[in-house]
Parts: sequence; C-alpha cells; structure tokens
Amino acid sequence: MKKTISTIIISLFLVVTAYSQQENIVGTYLTANKKMKVEFYQTNGQYNAKVVWKAKDADKDVNIGDVIIKDLTYNSKLKQYESGILTAKGKTLDCMTKFHNTNQIKIFMKYGFIKKEVIWTRV
Repeated sequence: MKKTISTIIISLFLVVTAYSQQENIVGTYLTANKKMKVEFYQTNGQYNAKVVWKAKDADKDVNIGDVIIKDLTYNSKLKQYESGILTAKGKTLDCMTKFHNTNQIKIFMKYGFIKKEVIWTRV
C-alpha cells in the first residue's frame, strides 16, 4: 500500500513538473533593446506574444496590443517553443524560442538566409 501511494505521488510530481516547464514561457518580457515589454500567453495550445508597453522612442509601426509573435508550439523533447511567426518592421519571420536561463529567453529569428538571435528578460 505504501509503495502504491509513493508511486502515485511521484507520478503526480512528474506530471506537474512537466506541465510547469511547458507553461513557464507565459509572462512579460523586456525586449533586448529595452524599448518594449511583450506578454506571452497561451491560446488553444499555442503561444502568442503581444506588446503591453513601449517606450516613446520605440518603433512607431508597433502599437500596444499588437500581437508580434504567433503560433509557437512547445516541443517537449527539445524543450523549446518552435514553428512561430514573428512580425517585425513589416516583415514576417520564422521564429522559435527557448530558455537562456530561468529569467531570460532567447528568440531565434530567420528571414530567408538571414538569422538573428536576441535575449529578452522576464520582468
């Protein structure tokens, strides 16, 4: 009986841990240039990010409320969010993200042969 209870407790712990690792991108991040705050949220199993604050000298083409990242999906094997679309300066880029450390995510963007990486910090 004790063995069964221990097994159930360990199983629940593993399920909760796996779920929290997937959910941990949800929150608000300061962009690399420190001119915008972007909030990640989940909708229908995918993750999107919208602008919730911007500095006065930030990109004029981006407004508060604009969704700038769409359709990220979590890959549990690689522990990263992938197959997303990022909109920046009128262009649509492929993007994926993974945690750089506990408070930072690294965004990987690709437009044709051009690739760029930036780090956003959780606020």
